[in-house]
Amino acid sequence: MYKNIGLFLALSFFLFSSCKEATSPYKTQTALGTLCTIQLFDHGRESLYKEIFARLDEIENHFSPTIASSEIAHINVASGDFSLVVSEDVFYLLEESLSFAKVSEGFFDPTIGSLVKLWNISDFNPEKESLPTNEEIQKALSLVNYENLDLSPETSSVYLREKGMSLDLGGIAKGWAADEVVRILKKHKVPNAIVNLGGNIYAYGKKENTKAWSVGIKNPFDSQGDPIIKLEVENTSVVTSGLYERFFEVDGIRYHHILDVHTGYPIDNELVSVTIIDDSSMTADAYSTTLFAFGLEKSLSFANKEGIDAILITKDKKVFASDSIKDAVQILDADFVLYK
Repeated sequence: MYKNIGLFLALSFFLFSSCKEATSPYKTQTALGTLCTIQLFDHGRESLYKEIFARLDEIENHFSPTIASSEIAHINVASGDFSLVVSEDVFYLLEESLSFAKVSEGFFDPTIGSLVKLWNISDFNPEKESLPTNEEIQKALSLVNYENLDLSPETSSVYLREKGMSLDLGGIAKGWAADEVVRILKKHKVPNAIVNLGGNIYAYGKKENTKAWSVGIKNPFDSQGDPIIKLEVENTSVVTSGLYERFFEVDGIRYHHILDVHTGYPIDNELVSVTIIDDSSMTADAYSTTLFAFGLEKSLSFANKEGIDAILITKDKKVFASDSIKDAVQILDADFVLYK
């Protein structure tokens, strides 16, 4: 009898163990048009990874202007003709985009789609041989104006007033997607994780030894080399906009993917990278682009006024940081100097 009880207990333990879901410390997969890595460490269940990447795919299918069936693509096709009722996700992010557009005096503009399409940002081939003509740029530029984007909260409808206007939320959607991943992690009570959506980093929770995460900022002159700045962070996002991310050269001149909504050309100022640290990855994403467009002096003034944690690197390898973060900046490369 005791042998039978022992056999029963052993069998029960085997069945219970075999039903327990295996874990994997990380998973890398293409999503949002980039390579994304989610590190869940001991909590990396396959079902959870599937839920996260399904949500990222859903976001891409809502927001990508190059997917014909997306809501953003439908809004763009309807520009100048009629409004469209959209999902809660799309309406929310468009509201947030308009808020950033207003506070940034239009330097951040969700209606930049005509310029993005003209410069073919989604396929920045380094072997391009020609540029858009000035006439083409000015025509596309005339369609960029966030004040011509109408949102109706009562009906959740969206309308672009001018025919040919085009939305592109590439400067904010990936950050919001990272926040959505964190929302899922909180729902499942995951204690810590690293979310990397093509360079948009969210350091969630703390390491298992209760220490903060160490996050490095790339060398904008050698993005494949060692980081030049180290930060100790927890429960926060670190997002960098830099000239090294996507670019091409024509006649020895480099053209990058961050466009100036006032000139229609890639931004040309003293900055090579801008990093924003914020507990909202959406906010960090939007402000990294905005402050890059501002240039050094205006971006530092704006960051200090708004209490934004910002780190800016110039073309002559000077590092500047807003008052709220400068004491936490650790320089790792002697070629770069932190100015306080």
